[in-house]
Amino acid sequence: MKQKLKYIIFIGILSILTLFFIPNKVNAATYKDEETGITWTYTVSDNTAIDVYITSYTTLPETLEIPETIDGYTVTSICGSNTSMGSGSTERYNILKTNKANTEVKSIVIPETINTIGVNTFANFQGLTSIVIPDKVSSISAYAFYNCSNLVEIKLPATVSLYTYTNTYTSSLERAAFYKCTKISKITITPGATASGVTKGITQTLTSTTARYMPWYITRTQFDLILEDGITQISDYSFYNGSYMKSVKMPNTLEIIGMNAFYNCTKLKEIELPDTLKTVKTNAFYYCNGIETMNFPTSITAIGNNAFSGCINWKLENITFSENIIELGQNAFYNCKYLTGTLELPNVFTEVPPNCFYGTGIPTIIMVLRQKRENDDVLIIDASKNFIKSGKNNKLQASDIKRILDTVIARKDKPKF
Repeated sequence: MKQKLKYIIFIGILSILTLFFIPNKVNAATYKDEETGITWTYTVSDNTAIDVYITSYTTLPETLEIPETIDGYTVTSICGSNTSMGSGSTERYNILKTNKANTEVKSIVIPETINTIGVNTFANFQGLTSIVIPDKVSSISAYAFYNCSNLVEIKLPATVSLYTYTNTYTSSLERAAFYKCTKISKITITPGATASGVTKGITQTLTSTTARYMPWYITRTQFDLILEDGITQISDYSFYNGSYMKSVKMPNTLEIIGMNAFYNCTKLKEIELPDTLKTVKTNAFYYCNGIETMNFPTSITAIGNNAFSGCINWKLENITFSENIIELGQNAFYNCKYLTGTLELPNVFTEVPPNCFYGTGIPTIIMVLRQKRENDDVLIIDASKNFIKSGKNNKLQASDIKRILDTVIARKDKPKF
C-alpha cells in the first residue's frame, strides 16, 4: 500500500514538473474562418500559434490577411514546407501547400505579431506586387518569396535577418529569400524593433559572399532605396555590389556607414549625407563612379581607407574637416578627380596619409593652424617646384622636406619660395 502511494505521489510530481518545465507544444490543429472560408492549420507552442499555413479554401481574396490570432492563440510564425517534390525537384510548397503559381492574391497583410516568415511561405505568389514586413519580424527564411516575379516594392525592418548561405557557388543563390524577384524597383527600410527596444539600424552581419542573398543584389531592375529616420547605422557590406541602386535617401539620424556598405554601387548619382554622420568606414563608397553630387558634412570625424576612392565623377568644391576628426585613411579620396577648391585640415594632423588626395583636382596646399599663437602673420611657402617625378606621382625628396621644415621653423622670407 505504501509503495503504491509513493508511486501515485511520484506520478503527481512528475505531472507538475512536466506542466511547468517542458514547453507547451501540441500537435497540429485546424481552424476555419467562416467569413473567408479559409481553413488554417497551426501548432501551439508556449501558448502561441506557430507554423501557420492554409489547408483548404474555396477561393482566395485579392488581399490575403494572415490572422493575428487563431482560436485565442497569438500567431507568431507562418510557413510553407521544405518538402521537395521528389529527387532533383526545385519546386517549393508555399503557405497554400502547393508548388503551383498563384496569381489570385495581389497583396498580403502580415500582422504585427509575426516574428518569423518560414521556408517557402510565399513562393510563386506571382500576382504579388508589394509587401510590407512588420517591424517585429526578426527572421525571413530561405525561398520565402521565391519567384514572386512581379514584386516591385518591398518594405523591411532594419533589424530583420534575411537567410544567407556561406557556400560560394552561384547555384546556392536560389536559397535567397527573394530569389527570382528581379523586378524590385523600390526598397524601404524602417528602423525595426528589438527585444531591448533599442534600434541601432541595419545590423545583419554580412560578407562579400552572403551580401549576394539580399534583395538589392537579386533584383535586375534599377531601384530606389529609402532609409527611414531612426536608423543610426548601416552595417558592413549592407549594399555591397548593389549595382542596380540608382538613388538612396539617407536617414537624418545616421551616424555610421560601415565597411564596403555601398561598394561598387555604380549607378548611384546623387547622395545627401546627413549632418549627424560621424564615421565613414573603409571602402564605404569605393568605386561608386556614378556619383556626381554628394555633400561632405563637417560632422564626420573618422574616414577609413579608400572610403571615397574611385568616385571619379564626384563634383565637390572645397572640403572642410571637423576639428574633432580622429581618423583619415590612406587613399580616402584617391582619384576623385573632380574634387577642387581648397582643403582645410585641422592642426590635429601631423601628416597626410599616403595617396589620400592622389588624383584629385585639389591644389597641394598644407595649412598649419595653431589655436595659440604669439603673432598674427601668415607664412606661405610655395614648394610646387621642389619635387621629382616618380611614375605618375610627384615625390618630395628628403632635402625638399628639410627645406620646407627649416623655413617653417625659422619663419623667414625666402625669395620665390
